[in-house]
Amino acid sequence: MKVKGIKIILKIVLVLFLVWFMTYVCLTPITFKSLGFRWWVFIFLLLPFINSSIKKYSSRTGRKEVKSDFEKRFEHYMNYINFGLISLFVFIIIILVQFASTPMFNSEKHRNLITVIEGKSFEESVENIEQMIIPIVDKSYAAKLGDKKLGETKGLGSQFNTGEYSIIETAGNLYWVAPLEYQGFFKWNNKKAEGVAGYIKVSATNPNEVEFIQTKMKYVPSAFFGQDLYRHVYQKYNHELLDYTPIFEIDDEGNPYFIINTINRKINKTSGIDVSDVILVNAVNGETTKYALTEVPAWVDRNIPSQIIMDQIDHWGRLVKGWWSSITSKTEMLQVSEDFNYIYNNGDFYLMTGVTSVGSDESIVGITLTNMNTKETVLYPISGATEWAAQQSAQGVVQDLGYTASFPILVNYNGIPTYFMTLKDSEGLIKRYAYVNIENYSIVGVGSSILEAKNNYLKTLQNSNNNNLNGELVELTAAVLKIETVNVEGTTYYHILLDTVPNKVFIAQYSVSLELPFTEVGDEVTIKYFNANKPNLNIERLNNLNLSIE
Repeated sequence: MKVKGIKIILKIVLVLFLVWFMTYVCLTPITFKSLGFRWWVFIFLLLPFINSSIKKYSSRTGRKEVKSDFEKRFEHYMNYINFGLISLFVFIIIILVQFASTPMFNSEKHRNLITVIEGKSFEESVENIEQMIIPIVDKSYAAKLGDKKLGETKGLGSQFNTGEYSIIETAGNLYWVAPLEYQGFFKWNNKKAEGVAGYIKVSATNPNEVEFIQTKMKYVPSAFFGQDLYRHVYQKYNHELLDYTPIFEIDDEGNPYFIINTINRKINKTSGIDVSDVILVNAVNGETTKYALTEVPAWVDRNIPSQIIMDQIDHWGRLVKGWWSSITSKTEMLQVSEDFNYIYNNGDFYLMTGVTSVGSDESIVGITLTNMNTKETVLYPISGATEWAAQQSAQGVVQDLGYTASFPILVNYNGIPTYFMTLKDSEGLIKRYAYVNIENYSIVGVGSSILEAKNNYLKTLQNSNNNNLNGELVELTAAVLKIETVNVEGTTYYHILLDTVPNKVFIAQYSVSLELPFTEVGDEVTIKYFNANKPNLNIERLNNLNLSIE
């Protein structure tokens, strides 16, 4: 009786250990939507058969048998055969259910996970370059600047690393932000009472603006045990499927949060991943709140992980004629670029990626923009250079300097779809800026400043007689209503209002004319400018008729 009781206790301990291992170590969601959970159920179902086989074997070896040797061997092998057949049956069922949910059998459902809108006007949907906030600091450069800032702050570089960077908008500007992360278990153990020291904040438009923000954060991905961000969220939402690719953001007051998505498998509860809800985790105190996608606070810039969007767009393009066609004839099949970028447009972040026909590696048939909050996706039928081809074209202009181009950003240059990118030296520092025409990537404008690159691009467009160039170079004589100077990146620009067109702002770099510094309100001027349907127009030439400077 005593031995029997010990055996029961050992069995209970074994089951409890497996449950603990499944939930605390593996963080397995307690839902049949999880493939991992189904495998754990399979393991638990096998336990009684294993126990039965052990008992029968023990009973035969522990007391005198009256059966013949053949009967004993037959019964012995049948126990294992039954055990093997039942295990194989359950195993096959799990595999078949998973296999039946793949694009091979559900191509239309996989393709319809995302709705791609076609027919919208690029010029009307995407802000003109004059209104657009263009990030010149990309993720890799932000990481370099952040590491430098971390090394300059006493005592931080030896304890922490910077985590994954996220681009956000706050106070009307774009920033890259990343939490500090522990360098290992012992660093965490020494600092677990207070947490990591804070986060890095890098301006996406000014590489000289890099800050270390001090705020103690206990709940980060690199922490351990209960402070581990994933385990902390799992303990409250262990019945949900969680996407463990957290996005780090800060609210309007600078408080740090991690965004973790709950996901749903929309195809037979086995495949077809899509975002369900959004969980905000306060990195300081661990407070968690779950929101539906339509109820997320306005300061959150990205509700949906980039990889989910990329996978869904890729399925939308590849499965246009079904799964079989995607591996045989590949008729009308499209594929997304290997990489993507973000643009900030009309108050929202969009994931931007090119779409090419299968087999074409240097020409796109369109560009998709996906709202990172709503997942609304629009395909703009822009034909021309892929992002990679545009990078090669920009690098070719400065090939003697050996600069490399960043991944492009889509901009609306007076109605002309254009790639913008930075050119960096071997140390990763920005040395030039470049604009590349998408439809004709031989049209390139490179400069030491953004304005110089823009002006060079305009001149190249004019010289190429580009049919898509909005407007023409025209001449106008009018009186100056107002003139103001603005300094951008050390360069002086003059903003001028004229009496005959008071609703337009004319902009000129100081180098356009020696007469600009002496031009006053009331002076009559003759200007040449590129006429376009936008509020800001660049002056190509200016002559002050009240002056006689030669």
